[in-house]
Amino acid sequence: MSTYNYHELAAGEETRLVRLKPAKELKDELVCELINVSLDSMPEFDALSYVWKNSAHRTTDEMTEEEKERKCSAVTYDGENAINYSLTWEELGRSEVDELCGMYYQLGGERADGTILLDGYAFKVGFELEEAMRRLRYDDRDRLVWIDALCINQTDMIERNVHVKKMGQIYGLADTVVIWLGEYVPEPHLALGVLDLLNKKLPAFISAAEQIAHGSVKDAFLNDRDIRKAYWDQFAQFLRRAWFNRVWVLQEVVNAKTAVVYAAHFQLTWDYFSGIINWLRENGCETPLLAGGSLACIPTIQMIIRLSHLKKNAKTCRLPRLIDILQDSRSTKSTYPIDKVYGVLGLISEQEASTIEVDYNLDARELYTKIATAELMKGLDVLGFCTKPEKPSDLSCPSWVPDWTQQCYHFPFSRLRSRVRGRAAGDSVPRFQIEGKILEITGRIVDTIEAVEPYREIPKGSKPGELKLNNPERFFNTETVEKPERFSVETMFLDHLGNYYALSIRWLQSAISIAFPTGEMTEDSYDALWRTFCWNTTTKGTPIPDDYVDYFSAWVKAIIQTEDGTMLDTVKWTAEDILRTRRFDEVFGTKCFNRRFYRSEEGRFGWCPDQSTAGDKVCILNGAPVPFVIRPTESGSFELIGDAYLHGIMDGEAMDLEEVGIRLV
Repeated sequence: MSTYNYHELAAGEETRLVRLKPAKELKDELVCELINVSLDSMPEFDALSYVWKNSAHRTTDEMTEEEKERKCSAVTYDGENAINYSLTWEELGRSEVDELCGMYYQLGGERADGTILLDGYAFKVGFELEEAMRRLRYDDRDRLVWIDALCINQTDMIERNVHVKKMGQIYGLADTVVIWLGEYVPEPHLALGVLDLLNKKLPAFISAAEQIAHGSVKDAFLNDRDIRKAYWDQFAQFLRRAWFNRVWVLQEVVNAKTAVVYAAHFQLTWDYFSGIINWLRENGCETPLLAGGSLACIPTIQMIIRLSHLKKNAKTCRLPRLIDILQDSRSTKSTYPIDKVYGVLGLISEQEASTIEVDYNLDARELYTKIATAELMKGLDVLGFCTKPEKPSDLSCPSWVPDWTQQCYHFPFSRLRSRVRGRAAGDSVPRFQIEGKILEITGRIVDTIEAVEPYREIPKGSKPGELKLNNPERFFNTETVEKPERFSVETMFLDHLGNYYALSIRWLQSAISIAFPTGEMTEDSYDALWRTFCWNTTTKGTPIPDDYVDYFSAWVKAIIQTEDGTMLDTVKWTAEDILRTRRFDEVFGTKCFNRRFYRSEEGRFGWCPDQSTAGDKVCILNGAPVPFVIRPTESGSFELIGDAYLHGIMDGEAMDLEEVGIRLV
């Protein structure tokens, strides 16, 4: 295959566009040309947003050997006759039956690279790009498209560096951004049928909610027969496409004038698609998506909607900080760790973006450290984004440098500032110095963790408010399960409690035994316990009312009684019981989400990051609103584990302790 020679660009002033030649049939040869164009006078063009490697939600390299060797059942049809197969993963991929190959690709099987004719030269492209380009062609005229894999000379590092800073601008100049979800999307007609159904039903849900005393949109949604019979499994699969987990798509769609979603030959506008998904989330009607395990797409969709609004109102709205964008996009993926930063530069202010040099020769750890150092000059918020991963990271960043490739499953304090009162360091200001990989910072060692509750199931990747139903078909499978005449928010909430709290019994009992190891409980210690479970503040960050002790009692009762099934008995649970339980569940879930309860050697209670353990120290850093958990090392330095809550020191009560220098490595 001949080597293609790119025509040189005027650095920072030009880019290239692909001129796709028309084709009558999908399988016709892909013929295209590359043209150089000025960024200041771009012709009408579209831009492609896609996944380079594989658009399926799970790829071959993510499967275990056991999964690959397991037999799977498949059915094809010859007229009205069904043909049954029992094949391993590899056998499915080698099949010459088109339907079976399609199943293999839908499940994440790799396809061979494709070949296009580019300016007369045979040019190899990835299979996803080849399939997207085939769908993008018109049948009667040329189409100009910006495609990163072709329009940027990927072998020219300088050109790549320059273009990455221009990506947001290029997608903003495009007439339409085409979102490619893949050619082999399982049953897209059924998935998109759910969208059509929802679009038709929304006005009726809102109207019905207005007519029901104390009703809600969720009530109307749950009681609709068509909704309960819809193809939610297929819709969930549609929402699990890899595109929704890719970091680059954020700026590609946020900066778009308009965007269109392609799934094979199906098309729909992004505004229509994202609007319905957002409506489901905002009204608490995403329950059927929970059953399909497809909620991972919702943070991406909502982040795009939120940032698009900010971008369009940039004169009156302040764009987020880089570290906030990096935190919000931690669950997204990129081929290169450095792209976790470069892929979001088009989402922040030009002023802040200009401080980041795009250099693909730079090590990701070095870039992350530069960002952390710059952020420390503004304040200590960046330390709250640090978290110790469950498994060691390949980057080996210093513990005081957030590794943006690793998930942070709890909410850092800086994201809860409006909901939590924190003045642990009083009016002090940060004092620190950085020497290589070491951050030496002034603070106070307050206490030592004596015991950490080990049984709480930290639901990796989940989000606050996600309901995990024991029997999702109870709501959405009318053919097999007998339904009550009506559903209600209360019924739904009790079902949520029945499942979620059943998982909570063990860890709550463990937490109480850790809080009171001798079994003795005083009035003061119980007061400290319930206040610790809500960080002593309401969801609005105001001091917690004393009567919330009753809410805590109702909440504990709900969890403990779940064990014998009484939790699901609405006769035994009054509206007041449910209200109190929900109120405390809200405040607990917001503050303590994915954190672990602990007791200190001084007898204090608190909440710490998942990887904390006995022997870790709790410290206050000058200028920080909340404490941090740090771990002693053999060298006398400390490893930062993450921010924390420790009852009794959140208002500066420990600031009279001796000030020391704390070396973080």
